[in-house]
Amino acid sequence: MRCPLCESECCRGAGGDRRRFFFLCGDCGLIFVPNAFHLSLEQERRRYDLHDNTETNTGYVRFLTQVADIVETVCLSPGRILDYGCGRDAVLTTLLRHRGRACDPYDPLYDYAPPAGGARYDAVILCEVIEHCRDVQCSLREIRELLDERGIVVVRTQVYPAVRELSRWWYAHDMTHVNFFSRPALEFAAALLGRTLEATAAGDIFVMR
Repeated sequence: MRCPLCESECCRGAGGDRRRFFFLCGDCGLIFVPNAFHLSLEQERRRYDLHDNTETNTGYVRFLTQVADIVETVCLSPGRILDYGCGRDAVLTTLLRHRGRACDPYDPLYDYAPPAGGARYDAVILCEVIEHCRDVQCSLREIRELLDERGIVVVRTQVYPAVRELSRWWYAHDMTHVNFFSRPALEFAAALLGRTLEATAAGDIFVMR
């Protein structure tokens, strides 16, 4: 089994349940779900459509406001921002626009078109997105092409607990989650982007710059 992040073949089983199996990369630390257990795109979209990820959901807006606050802290220039994997209602895009930020939504699952050729961004946000990427290395290559030379990446995702606790971890029960990151795995992802990883006061939000 080859790791989808670092391409190492030093991977071993990390448990599972009656629906799917997990593998742990011994080199970068990524835990991943093999392609054979991925949902179809239509199944994935139907699951997302069950979520109340709208502007009228105050809890969801508070959740996104934490990300918007960090983006404003680390991206001081009035540059362009990309909400990568923005979801059906692109609420984070709207929040940032309300703050006067130039933010573009991008999500092929919901027909938000890719940025125009040659577009470069001062910040790219992946809020609860990287754990869904079917080909995470391909997604990171795409993001690197979209970044300005000094651009930053803000990632929100849960860091997994001890491997033995994986089967009981709520985050692993979501069938649309196919990548689970440790701190070393996030550092490897940042290196693929030519960046270094920084933690924030929010334990599940990271900055790559």
